[in-house]
Amino acid sequence: MPAHPAALALLICMLSPQAGMEGAPGAVPDRPESRLPEGTLHGAALIEGLMTWTSAADSAVNAALQRDANASWEACSSELAPVLGQFKEMLGGEDVTLFCAKRIIRRTWEYLSKVHAGLHAEALALCVAAMGGPDSLGARRICSELTSFWVQINSEAKLNRDVAEALIRKGLLLLPEVDAYLAKLLLQTRTQALGDFAVLLARAVKDGLAGYADVSMSLELLGKLSAAAGSNEAILQLLNAARQSSRARAALRAGLPDVAGLKDKQDPPGFHQQVAQLFEDFARRAMANPEEKLHAPFVAQLRQAGLLNLDDVTDRMLRILVELAVNHCLQVGTRCASSHVVTW
Repeated sequence: MPAHPAALALLICMLSPQAGMEGAPGAVPDRPESRLPEGTLHGAALIEGLMTWTSAADSAVNAALQRDANASWEACSSELAPVLGQFKEMLGGEDVTLFCAKRIIRRTWEYLSKVHAGLHAEALALCVAAMGGPDSLGARRICSELTSFWVQINSEAKLNRDVAEALIRKGLLLLPEVDAYLAKLLLQTRTQALGDFAVLLARAVKDGLAGYADVSMSLELLGKLSAAAGSNEAILQLLNAARQSSRARAALRAGLPDVAGLKDKQDPPGFHQQVAQLFEDFARRAMANPEEKLHAPFVAQLRQAGLLNLDDVTDRMLRILVELAVNHCLQVGTRCASSHVVTW
């Protein structure tokens, strides 16, 4: 069944925030906007306190890096615990905590050492805790601000491994949004940095820091592109291990037996044709009427067909949609190919 590449791109763009990858390394946007909490005197005092804390934190981190330029956060965490304690004392109501969090977010990709990454992630985790924990609306707002800021960084600094690992370990990035954005980039071009970031997500799933469904589009694309390259068996093995690990954890949560023996299964008969036909109909209408809002009805149709009811079924559906897009890109070549030699 022929695929509509423009409509496939439209579907992924629909799920993905808008941003580019241009600009000087390390360049970060001016956002998020940090408005002072109500009360000018209180706001001025807070600014002064943050400036004092920032100076003390930078001095402590720089001292650690002078002793060992490759120092890890774990090696320095005890030494920097008093600095985090000072930061925690500044946190108060929701407005104050959000203001402090935004200031930390603005610094997160300006300093890319492992120690800086760990310090910023720990500080943001303190903000999340002050908001009432990871399930609170305030915490969700902090994670949303962080993820939106990440999307808007116009350089490959956003793909820094140390920062990403620190944030993922603390559960601070909204991974489905990261996944949709990264999948869009992988469809447009291939670079070493993009591939390495996708591999980082696969390792996070394998290590239990994320679920496969959270980043399934990027990992399915990584698998298809790696298989097409013909010399990336290690990545394919990593992806398989990530799937197995995620499914085993899901089985344990559900109380299912013999989780160690879970293996990939064939799609049910007619499943691929069902998904492809549904999307073919959506794509045809979308291309014929580009101004008509068809996405919500399409999602409702998928839900009615039972394709969004279970993680396993949804994973299979997303894999098929990704296959349609990747197969087209591999055929035309130029749209997905990069001028660089990529080894991932």
